[in-house]
Amino acid sequence: MKQTSTATLIVCGALILSPSFPSSVQAAAPASQSETLPENMSAFIRTMSAKHGFDKSKLNTLFRSVELQPRIIEAITRPAEAMPWYKYRKIFMTEARIEGGVKFMHDNAAALAVTEQKYGVPPEIITAIIGVETSYGKNTGSYRVIDALSTLAFNYPKRSPFFTGELENFLLLCREEHIDPLQPTGSYAGAMGIPQFMPSSFRSYAADFEGDYHRDIWNNPADAIASVGNYFFKHHWQRDQPVAFRASAQGNAYRQALQGDIKPDRTISQLKALQVKPQQTLTADIKAKLLAFELEQGQELWLGLDNFYVITRYNHSPLYAMAVYQLSRAIAEHSETPKISASLPDNPTAAPPLQESGQQAAIYIQLGAFGNEANALALRKKIAEHSLLPLPKIKPVTQNGTTLHKVQIGPLKSAEDAERLNDKLNEIGIDQTRYIVESIGN
Repeated sequence: MKQTSTATLIVCGALILSPSFPSSVQAAAPASQSETLPENMSAFIRTMSAKHGFDKSKLNTLFRSVELQPRIIEAITRPAEAMPWYKYRKIFMTEARIEGGVKFMHDNAAALAVTEQKYGVPPEIITAIIGVETSYGKNTGSYRVIDALSTLAFNYPKRSPFFTGELENFLLLCREEHIDPLQPTGSYAGAMGIPQFMPSSFRSYAADFEGDYHRDIWNNPADAIASVGNYFFKHHWQRDQPVAFRASAQGNAYRQALQGDIKPDRTISQLKALQVKPQQTLTADIKAKLLAFELEQGQELWLGLDNFYVITRYNHSPLYAMAVYQLSRAIAEHSETPKISASLPDNPTAAPPLQESGQQAAIYIQLGAFGNEANALALRKKIAEHSLLPLPKIKPVTQNGTTLHKVQIGPLKSAEDAERLNDKLNEIGIDQTRYIVESIGN
């Protein structure tokens, strides 16, 4: 985790209900504090105060710092999903996006493996979601989330109820996560971080991979990966089941099956009665949704299964879901894509037992130090597989030109806590640990 970046989001922990605002809110406020806010914004503030106990005067100060931006309205009225499939596909099915996915899987193999084990979502699917959303965290959006949500809540009547709800959830998550509401950035629609979660999705599905009591989807790929996995799991992703298959059709009867919702609605036998022919052998009673995707000339037909429908819960466009699926296949089939598995290393060298440290020390358990980062990641994976918390962090340390990847858990509150955790590590076969005691302030 990038502690320095995260710190910019966690400033002033007592947010809004504290006696004073976060300092950045005060600094950003314009000189004219008597300016009257729009009535719909003032009504929202009154609702947040009555419903959730927010301080009205502090919310007034906060919203005087908000910038309502017309370009946000312009951006949301021309979404990429309005393109035909053959143009939309070209945005995401590029060599750069595929190779970026391969690199992302190499860099985050342990988190992807643990997330697949816990939630059943394949690494390439999670990787493709993050690739489509933000090019693997490179393009997370430059709009302040509060500006985007406020603009759409108060100046875009067509979808005002939805974005008002998201603005409400945003302020709540800032209070819950101790985040300064003027700091987070995201898309023009208010989607946040590496996986582009809306605030309501963050509150419902964001996951704390490392057990550090902070869900950092802006800077921590492991939290982002776990959050996507949890989102899919909660939307009923089916482990080890397919996503979609190509199909063909004769005549015009198949067009009946193109109507309606994206959810699978006809069995394979019913689709075959409409002269639809799957290009894979499927059980007759499996339900699927027949989908047509526009090409430069003609169209191609696909059968979307339950897992395809789950992808559309992330973004309701079938174009989006197909882009994710095809990108995931391209990444999975790339010759340099890792298999997301590694043999566990030998146990690290033993060290003297922990001495009682008192209150003025930080206590760590070091599980090992490896020249090969893959071994460090594999050891971390083993801890996660046994659901031990907190998960270890990997700390690269360079000495005399040699980099060692230290696997450490901590800081722990006391020697007793460290001893209890070490006993659990011994139970799963990690029995040659060492303790590190650091004075606070060093």
